[in-house]
Amino acid sequence: ILIWFTADQNVSEEQAFSIPIRIISPNANKYCAFAEAPYQATLQVSAVGRRRHLKEFGEVIASKTVLDAVLDESKETSRTPQALSGREILGMVKEVADAPVRLRNIAPPSVLVRIDEFATVTGIRIACSFGDIKVTAELAPTSLSVRLPRFAADKLQADPVAHADVEQRIRNARKPDGSF
Repeated sequence: ILIWFTADQNVSEEQAFSIPIRIISPNANKYCAFAEAPYQATLQVSAVGRRRHLKEFGEVIASKTVLDAVLDESKETSRTPQALSGREILGMVKEVADAPVRLRNIAPPSVLVRIDEFATVTGIRIACSFGDIKVTAELAPTSLSVRLPRFAADKLQADPVAHADVEQRIRNARKPDGSF
């Protein structure tokens, strides 16, 4: 029985996994996310290893709703999305990198990621829409500053206006008895 048990544990098998990942930066001054909403990706992989290692790997993945891929600080910033390989992204996930399994058949083979620096845009005008509500309002402050990735700051600087739908907020704040 001991020989059978030992032999059974050394059998190498292959198992498919879906690994939900978000990419993050350890540097607070560097923006990092997958380029498309919902800003996380699910990579499909085949893992090869001993049965118990595959079981443990599956338990680790199942224990979290999403795993964090921590960006390598050496990655250059850019205002445009960059393609990173699925293998490279999985290597940034501690739980995957530490697992005693080999990964094969990673899909998708590459994913677009935005790696950018933050910029501050100042003097953004605030435009409020009161809709059908008849009010006399004085806005204070009349402008604001925001800190966001450079690619978004470039777009915002073309039309530096923050639009606020005040009517909807006022209607949502009304109590059931009609008062505020």
